[in-house]
Amino acid sequence: MANKTIGLISMILKKYGREDEIEQVLTEAKEQGLVRENLNLKRVSKPKKDKVSKPKRDPTPYNLFCFVHGFGNSEAWSTSELNKNSTENNFSQEVVDKTMAEFKAAKAEKEANAPVKQEKGASPYNIYVSLNSGNGKSFPELSSEWCNSELNKKSHKFSQKALDKAITEFKAKKETIASDSD
Repeated sequence: MANKTIGLISMILKKYGREDEIEQVLTEAKEQGLVRENLNLKRVSKPKKDKVSKPKRDPTPYNLFCFVHGFGNSEAWSTSELNKNSTENNFSQEVVDKTMAEFKAAKAEKEANAPVKQEKGASPYNIYVSLNSGNGKSFPELSSEWCNSELNKKSHKFSQKALDKAITEFKAKKETIASDSD
């Protein structure tokens, strides 16, 4: 954001769903003397439009050539059946289609064998603070106790069982809070 004035006006307009009127509001505020005269309206960033997910394009014949033969083989490309401008004048759409099918099969296999990303949870420290912060302890007290906590992997008192139990308690607490807010 260019400056605090624009940021404040932008925040208010966003709250009321009128982000697209920022230039008009700033021009009017400038005319009424509510903002400084030298406020640069050109620096106002327009609200970002939602990106429409575009379908990915199929690879080009050259991409397919690189898929089969690797990169850096320009002599082979100049005579390839995938190249419309081949020096041998031997372009073949059938070869392009066959190579495209191989490429898509390899891509599908790669995606099917890709490891599933696990959702990251809260860190042991955040779990410790969450579970112990309601006991009337100050943050500095919690921080000093963390050093010797059985949830701290660097502590000589670390216990995986205690950490697993704390994670379970934390998730239950989180679910209770979520259901209370519904």
